[in-house]
Amino acid sequence: MTDAAHRLVSLVDNLPMPPIDMRPSLGLRSARTEAAEPTTASSETKPATPTPPPPAVDWTKTVDPKNQAAARARAAATVANPQAAALRTQNEAAEMAAVGGTNKPGVLLPQGGDATQGTTVTIHGINGDPSDVLPLGERAAKKGEATATFAWDDRSRRLGDSADDFARSIKDVLKKNPDAPLTINAHSMGGRVAAVALSRLEKEGALAGHDVRLNMVAPPLQGFASANFAGMGAMFAPSLRSSVDMGSSSDFQHELEGARLPNVKVRVFGGSADDIAKVDDDWKNIARNLAGGREPTVLLDADHMSAVTAAAKKLR
Repeated sequence: MTDAAHRLVSLVDNLPMPPIDMRPSLGLRSARTEAAEPTTASSETKPATPTPPPPAVDWTKTVDPKNQAAARARAAATVANPQAAALRTQNEAAEMAAVGGTNKPGVLLPQGGDATQGTTVTIHGINGDPSDVLPLGERAAKKGEATATFAWDDRSRRLGDSADDFARSIKDVLKKNPDAPLTINAHSMGGRVAAVALSRLEKEGALAGHDVRLNMVAPPLQGFASANFAGMGAMFAPSLRSSVDMGSSSDFQHELEGARLPNVKVRVFGGSADDIAKVDDDWKNIARNLAGGREPTVLLDADHMSAVTAAAKKLR
């Protein structure tokens, strides 16, 4: 790799990405190992056999809305678990398994409920996974409506491609239940993906006559100036592909700023303590344009991750 290429990759590596949340993912069991039980087969003292760590748990099998409260209780009990980072890795691996590998089209994963009464779709952000947005599906689950989450490769796939994947998924939901309301609750970079996806569907005329709502939580609407060089860096590091569409001067950013959603009821939430999706004047202007002039809701003292829970309370 040339010196110039090394400098580019180094620059993009320092993008202001949301930090990976090292809390154990909701719905996953603790990774603590239990002491081996004493054996009664012999009176001889034998060295204890180390208990192997539990296998990775597929989050897609633990997010039944009826079990979310218990899942949260388990998660709260393992906050201090030193192996929490490993749980996070397992969660990411489970999502990639559902997608089918890196840089593959994202897929919508149903989580139960009656779609004829309405559907709520959640989508997470960069360096995240579907467990991050579980609170944003609680209201629909309690009402018995259908819930689904969008699994996508937020590292090695362009945001523009993921927006197309998401648009196809949403179009399918509307086709199956055209008279039922559809709510999309998107966190962080998932908000950029969802907004552009819906804008593309608006241009096709696919949203007319439908009851569609988009709630964007802590979306980095301004993009990142430091990502404007990501295009060249992505040629050498595929894991930087998603960064290309985060640039403040990227084509994706221009598409986002030009998006108008007349057939969508849009609400935008931002955290006053969010140092990633900063709630400044530029952010507010883009938020108003997306929401048809509606003022964004500023969540006091909420940071990038706690904004999810704070927004979920507002949406109940």
